[in-house]
Amino acid sequence: MNNLGIILVAGGSSTRFGADKQFALLAGLPVFLHSVRAFLPCATELVLVVPSGRQEDFHAKIVQHKLDSPKIRFAIGGATRSESVQNGLAALSFTNGIVAIHDAARPLATAELLMKLVEAAEKFGGAAPAHPVTDTLLVADDTNRMTGVQPRDHLWQVATPQVFQLQPLLEAYRHAAGQPFTDDTQVFFHDGGHVQIVPDSSDNLKITYPEDLARAESILLKNK
Repeated sequence: MNNLGIILVAGGSSTRFGADKQFALLAGLPVFLHSVRAFLPCATELVLVVPSGRQEDFHAKIVQHKLDSPKIRFAIGGATRSESVQNGLAALSFTNGIVAIHDAARPLATAELLMKLVEAAEKFGGAAPAHPVTDTLLVADDTNRMTGVQPRDHLWQVATPQVFQLQPLLEAYRHAAGQPFTDDTQVFFHDGGHVQIVPDSSDNLKITYPEDLARAESILLKNK
């Protein structure tokens, strides 16, 4: 297999969670370490993107839970998610191969899902996990007055890890400098890249609020 870099983005502010959610315990393990444990065996290198001044805190947890590895590198998060991802990409020692970008706040993504996405990215250029939108979507104006309904046919709710051929993604980020993209699929697609959707369950949730931890615990128990 090609070189596989994993960029694990853990540089958010956790404002809505009310504390540093990456260190919240989920089934006895800090949230971010679930992704480290799942993806590290697959990776050529794993870059953990963390807030400035927090590298030692993250490394201490890695050591405490016996997950330290020479594959692990650190990068400092930027002012935006795009800047954080670019800092992570710059920390890789190679520029050819495949790269997976994952939100560390999604602790339930599996190595099996990652490898499905890698296979799709090797074939198409880019791949992302998603599940179909099932709720009715309303369109509203600035006063929250409903102005219409967005048909949900062909709409998918995207998650991570998002996986790409590395060299085209690096080029896409160079061309996207200064643009307000919030997602790596947007960057890749805007530069002409093919992003293949890999259907995934809604169990791949993102920890945003404290109650999400209980949901995640429930899913882990169900999948044992």
